[in-house]
Amino acid sequence: MKVPEGTELSEYIRGVVDAIKEGMKGTGFVVNGEIKLELAVVNTRKEKEGFKVFVVNAKGHKAEELSKIKFSIKEDEAVAGVLMPSD
Repeated sequence: MKVPEGTELSEYIRGVVDAIKEGMKGTGFVVNGEIKLELAVVNTRKEKEGFKVFVVNAKGHKAEELSKIKFSIKEDEAVAGVLMPSD
């Protein structure tokens, strides 16, 4: 999945999850456990919009401009099997 430079973090995460779900359809397989992500991000502040975090290509930025975040996500067991608007 190629990410356009400057994709907002929340949009990127939704895209990754949706792409994984779509990729698994009809295969007979499921994701077993967590999805682990490690991203290079740039923090920006826009006057009216407040604080935003964007996913970027680390090769195109100086190290001082970047932050790296590493986290994992897993299915919310409280809503597992419930059809969500993004499904």
